[in-house]
Amino acid sequence: MSQRHKRGNVKQLDFQKLLAGVSGRLQSRIDLSSVYAHPSGTGDDREYAIHDILREVLPERFKVVKGKVFDSHGRLSNEIDALIVDRDTHFGALEVGGRSLVPVESLLAAIEVKSQLSGSELSSAIQSLESLALLRRHLVWTDRVLSLSDENKQLLAAGIPATTSFPFAGKVWTAVIGLEGAKADVLVPLTAAAPNHLLFVAVTNGGIIVRDELNAQTLTIPLEERTIGILAWFILDMLSANERSAYFRPEVGRYRNAVMDVANIKALRHPFASHAEETHPGETDPSDGGSHPPG
Repeated sequence: MSQRHKRGNVKQLDFQKLLAGVSGRLQSRIDLSSVYAHPSGTGDDREYAIHDILREVLPERFKVVKGKVFDSHGRLSNEIDALIVDRDTHFGALEVGGRSLVPVESLLAAIEVKSQLSGSELSSAIQSLESLALLRRHLVWTDRVLSLSDENKQLLAAGIPATTSFPFAGKVWTAVIGLEGAKADVLVPLTAAAPNHLLFVAVTNGGIIVRDELNAQTLTIPLEERTIGILAWFILDMLSANERSAYFRPEVGRYRNAVMDVANIKALRHPFASHAEETHPGETDPSDGGSHPPG
């Protein structure tokens, strides 16, 4: 048997070189965008460059869009550059002029992208992301083995703030990416003082400032030319840790109820029912908001 076919003779992948190559390809796209002189045009192209690298790395179940987030109470967030959503629960039809309207139950992460990340730009980005904290997620518990505590059931019924962590559902985390930026001594204090939903701040030609929420501190990782490639894999790691879809499904009926009256809901739920059919005395009609077993 030749040496080439012996068991255990496995070739090694130069992962560092791979990440450097991925980052170099994206950096070329970013550099090319600077040729377009208009500031908004340059910014848009750089945002799309970030979208492209995330699409290359993230599995098919995730989708990256630009737009606003809304909840079943009618609240609407600011426009955010990169929203990472669960493709299985995202309403693809809700797109207007290249922008998306995303139900908060589908949202996993939100990222602002800045061409020049100064201290003031970071503060502005964090303030824009903070609009997500006002939105409420309504989820339905689907696991038939485990059960939630009474306290968590009450919280779930009231709606979970998007950026607040909840057992098995996690939270919507946020981040800010600058394609060029100020030095760490400017960005680190602002990152440390930000709301807890901010997971990291990154500058593609510098490094990543990661929030350690448990120990109330930040960790700065200098990465230089490999920043974008490693950053994309870091984002994938954070998304993969979210186990929400294994235990919950979105309570989509709340959006239907917000735009339809009770009579129409009954007609939709029972389109072929006879008019003679009535709810028996003592029974609760699910259309009227009563409790009923999950379908």
